[in-house]
Amino acid sequence: MKPPICALCHKPCVCDGLADCGRWITFADYRPLPPGAAGHPAGLEWFCRQHRDAAAECSGLASKQAMAWLAAHRGGPAPNGSQSSAAELWVTDIGPQPIKVLALLRQADQLSPAQARQRMQPGGFRVLSADPHSLRRWHEIFSATGAQMEYRCP
Repeated sequence: MKPPICALCHKPCVCDGLADCGRWITFADYRPLPPGAAGHPAGLEWFCRQHRDAAAECSGLASKQAMAWLAAHRGGPAPNGSQSSAAELWVTDIGPQPIKVLALLRQADQLSPAQARQRMQPGGFRVLSADPHSLRRWHEIFSATGAQMEYRCP
């Protein structure tokens, strides 16, 4: 199977399923591979969060027709530099132990006390960008303090 990279803008999913960064869309010409077969099935494409709804609206078309329509009406590749290489972990609510959250934030992203205090905002803040395995570990640690967390895929 192809990796989850948007068939329209070529933005990869870097969150490994931690966040809602896109989904696979089956088109009218979709044919699953037989059991044990290698490769990628025809008519199955992955789309990022920005393009998945438009792609789903075209799911009644054959994949080549849908891709032609999407490219003409929804744009093409993302501009250089707009693709992030890592998923993000965010605190959405600090919870009952802000001092512990501050200490963990300093440790997670190697911040000074002033930098960590500046980053901690009441409406939520980014803890760090990293590989999904590291984010899962930090999610568990922060959650133990009572903080509310979420993953975001850039």
